[in-house]
Amino acid sequence: SDLRAVVEKYFALYAGKDLEGLMSLWSEKSPDHASFKQSLQLQFAAENYSFSLPAISRLKLEGERASLRATVNLTAINLKNNQKREQKMARNFALVSEGGKWKVWRSAPAENDLAEALAKSKTEAERAGLLADEKDLATSELAVALGNQGDRFYNQGAYPEALSIYRLEQSLANQIGAKTGVARALNHIGNVHLQQGDYAQASESFQASLTMFEALGDKRAVANAMGSIGRVRFSQGDYAQALDSLQTSLTMSEALDDKPEIARALTGIGLVHFEQGDSAQALERFQKSMAIREALGDNAGIGATLNNIGRVHYQQGDYARALELHQKSLAISESRGDKAGIAIALNNIGIIYRIQGDYARALEFYRKSLAMSQNSGRKSGIAVALHNIGNVYRLQGDYAQSFESFQKSLALREEIGDKAGIASTLSHIGLFYRLQGDYAQALERFQRSLSLSEALGNKAGIARALISIGRVHNAQGNYAQAIEYY
Repeated sequence: SDLRAVVEKYFALYAGKDLEGLMSLWSEKSPDHASFKQSLQLQFAAENYSFSLPAISRLKLEGERASLRATVNLTAINLKNNQKREQKMARNFALVSEGGKWKVWRSAPAENDLAEALAKSKTEAERAGLLADEKDLATSELAVALGNQGDRFYNQGAYPEALSIYRLEQSLANQIGAKTGVARALNHIGNVHLQQGDYAQASESFQASLTMFEALGDKRAVANAMGSIGRVRFSQGDYAQALDSLQTSLTMSEALDDKPEIARALTGIGLVHFEQGDSAQALERFQKSMAIREALGDNAGIGATLNNIGRVHYQQGDYARALELHQKSLAISESRGDKAGIAIALNNIGIIYRIQGDYARALEFYRKSLAMSQNSGRKSGIAVALHNIGNVYRLQGDYAQSFESFQKSLALREEIGDKAGIASTLSHIGLFYRLQGDYAQALERFQRSLSLSEALGNKAGIARALISIGRVHNAQGNYAQAIEYY
């Protein structure tokens, strides 16, 4: 038939790397026309291709529109290393009749379409039905496509939905014995747990992923997993261990010239330095990371790094520059629908207004940040926003609401194991008790905060706790002890 002839010609021209001939089969009205042409140029520069004759199935005709699936055996030769790969490939085609001729409107891997349908499914029964109907597509390519669908939800801050898709990815990879796919899914699952503040589960997933990638000899993935473990350690406030893991990731990534992972490791190392009070080292790492992300066109990374550089500027007292950077970060995150990025930028803008004494605007931005984190189930973000809201209430003299917010923040931080956050919130609760004249309760909170900060090597936290303890002793008339702590 005419449809078969178009599809057979499509693969023949593809194998011949005839770009103009292949694009002549496409409708110029297709929204995919330009992007597909660009994708072909990259593919033709990387590999040579040969295909078997396509087997046509799932043919549907509706007036001037048609859809079908073409399954071929692909052989590809990498032009750099001459390595050969062979696989069965299924593509879904949508075609339209233009001037009496069939033109390609869309061509996409069948696994991508199935993964999208699975992601949209509302029930497990619906997913099971789709998989039963597409048994031939239970492949490593489908696992990758599911991972991409999970990434879409993850990047929007829709963590429960992302976790559901990533678990399906893991289940499929397990089912077909794809070890790389299982390890990749574990890494994805770890990322969700990290964002949700479930640090124990995140660590477990990343460690399992690391073990599998080491056994597979995948150095790039090992470096990535090491970086992920470093980020968990950082979130838990274990700065020495975080720095060790992140430095290992950086060294491996530099040896592999893996630019995205180099940028992530530099950011992580910069955050450790920032929390330890070394803003100069932090800024140096953030700026190196930014240069790489800008060269890569990594908008998500640029937005996150703008936030980090902004934090250094407000720590240095340059509030105007800090506000400018946070607002740029917010705009990038909003354009991407990145809920986590939006929540972080809103929180940081709130901090600037709080420092400047504009408590009403600070509360406005903190509450927006809280709502965004609650919407995505991001526990660490919820805890941060509650802590900051409590701080504003304290500054406004509303001690009852301040204490309530701090207690909620502390409970969440204890739940997720955020040691640095626990130390900070304990310090603020201690201040509440000191202002109330309950020096015994204040000292108990300040001592716990000091112990945690010392264990974490958090110099700024140690200094704050020592000064706070000194002030309690001073208020009690224990001047000698007060001087000792000052």
